[in-house]
This record gives sequence, structure tokens and C-alpha cells, in this order.
Amino acid sequence: MTVRIDLSPSSLLTFEREKEEAKQFLRDRRGLNFLLDWGPDPLFKPSEPFLLALDEFNKELFSAYQSVLKAIFLFPLDQNFFLSPLKQSEEAEFVERNSFRIDLFRRDLLSEFLAPLIPTLGEGTPLRLEVEGPPYWLHPDKFPWMERKKNSSTRGVLLPGLETEEVFNAFEQINFQDARIITEQNLSLEWEGLEDLYYVEKGVTFQGKRALKGFEAAGGNLIHNQFPSS
Repeated sequence: MTVRIDLSPSSLLTFEREKEEAKQFLRDRRGLNFLLDWGPDPLFKPSEPFLLALDEFNKELFSAYQSVLKAIFLFPLDQNFFLSPLKQSEEAEFVERNSFRIDLFRRDLLSEFLAPLIPTLGEGTPLRLEVEGPPYWLHPDKFPWMERKKNSSTRGVLLPGLETEEVFNAFEQINFQDARIITEQNLSLEWEGLEDLYYVEKGVTFQGKRALKGFEAAGGNLIHNQFPSS
């Protein structure tokens, strides 16, 4: 079960409700998760109040329940970071034409918002970030602290160094359930067991092209401008 933690600027940070709910879950011998609720539109606010809130959270809740905590969810699942306030305004046509750039902008906002906060959370507890959007949106470079599921698939998809609309439109074809997502910089480290590697040619940087040649020289099969669909 999950306890929602109020870390919003309006919170008194006493966590009375949260403590009672956590105690009840433990009495019922149910698994315990914490979900951090930062309040409305946190991405557009300074991080200082949230750092203070996390400090109180660590002292009042995390330290007491760390040994039984299964995971910390960093955002409510009903918050969709792909939705821009512009979509509700007269600028809807502009947003539709530039949805790709807006998606990346909001992703980068989320990455920058979390960067100073993550180190303050206690070590050893899995952190979860589940937001609506394509799987490739959670780029390893933007969210390096994320724990990622191991994938032993022999098929891989190269996440290119150049983030272009053409590249990510092509990515919509991918069946991510049966393919490993590998970044350019990690290709030489993660190609073990990989037989086929799919990539969009125009999105690959000079360094990425060198890595592709290395993969091919090691016996790998390169498939450009196509993606696994089943």
C-alpha cells in the first residue's frame, strides 16, 4: 500500500496523517510505499522549499520506516508532464505543431527539478518515476539515478545523441517490450548478447557512428531506419 506524503509549500510538515497511515499499514502487515506529492505545478517553482520539506521527511518518516519501505514514488501517477497549460488556451494550434519540443522541454524541467532533490533521499530505497509518455522519454542521461529493469533481449534500439522530431516519430513503431534501449555512449558497454541493433541514421552523432562500426565489427547486425514491431 502507498502513503501519499504532502511536501507542497503549503504543508505544515508535521506528517501526522502520514504517520498514522504508515502505522496502520504496518499493523495490517502490508507492504509500504511512499508517494511524494509536491503540490500543483512544482516544476516551475524553486527547489529550496522542497529541500526543506525533504529534510523534515527524512527525519520524521524515512528514518522510522526505511527498514520496511519497498519504494518511494517521486510523483503522483495522475500527473501527466506531457500536458502543457498552453493546450487549454488560444495557443493550442501552436502547441500541436510543436508538441515534440514541448515534450522535451517538460522532460528537461522534470530532470532539473529532481536533480538537487534525489541526493537528499535516503540511500538503499528504490526510487520510482512513472509518468505518462513514451518509454524513451526517461532518458538515462536525464535520470541517471533510476533503477532500470534488466533486459536480456537479443534485439536493441539505439537511443541517438541527436534528439530530433524525425527520430522520435520513428520510435513510435518500436515494441519496447522485446528490445533493449541503449544510448550511444553506453553501446560498447551493453552490446554483450545483442544480435540486432536498430537505429535512425540521421539521429546518430559522429561518436555514435564509431560505436556502431565497433558493434558491427564485433559480429552484430545493424538495421537502420527500421524498428522491431513484434
